[in-house]
Amino acid sequence: NQLVVLDTETLAASVAAAWKYQDVVDVRWISDKRLLYSLRNQCGENCKYDFSFHAGVPSAFYAVDRDGKETREVTFNDRVRRTWRRDSDDVILVSSAAGTPSEPRHVNLTRMDTRTGERSPIEIRRKVQYVLLGPDDVPHVVWASQEGWTRWTIDYRASADGAWTQLETYDPSQFEGGFDGIAFAGPDSLYVVAD
Repeated sequence: NQLVVLDTETLAASVAAAWKYQDVVDVRWISDKRLLYSLRNQCGENCKYDFSFHAGVPSAFYAVDRDGKETREVTFNDRVRRTWRRDSDDVILVSSAAGTPSEPRHVNLTRMDTRTGERSPIEIRRKVQYVLLGPDDVPHVVWASQEGWTRWTIDYRASADGAWTQLETYDPSQFEGGFDGIAFAGPDSLYVVAD
């Protein structure tokens, strides 16, 4: 249970994180200097060491410098995304807000500095179920459920203060229409997967 960074030129290894009863999993680079990782309990449901970990389920995310310094817990329940800026220690936290049968749960976005812990909300100004961030780390494409779950819309905006334009509306039960956004290829180019 260690996270080790290996210098490919010198082959020198340095331990960035070490845990006695948890496995280090889901490792990603935030920047050239900082890593993000999660932990998984390795000792089963009756583990006596830390009851905050459930067997086999990834737990909190942590950020750490490549030399093992400046460790900080990032989040316990949220999904985590990297920003587009490779020189930034920030991440984007994606949390789900509770919904109802007539109004499905929606997502909230927060930018977090993994070094200082400072958080700031990212405004979407509407309730959506999925968001694709552009190269400026601003929501540019959103998927929103309308009429319960029976109709979905995909909307786009060119800038943070721009108006939303509907790209498509579709009925997911018909398995026709719609697309999944994968990533931006540039400011106005999008990789998608469509039926």
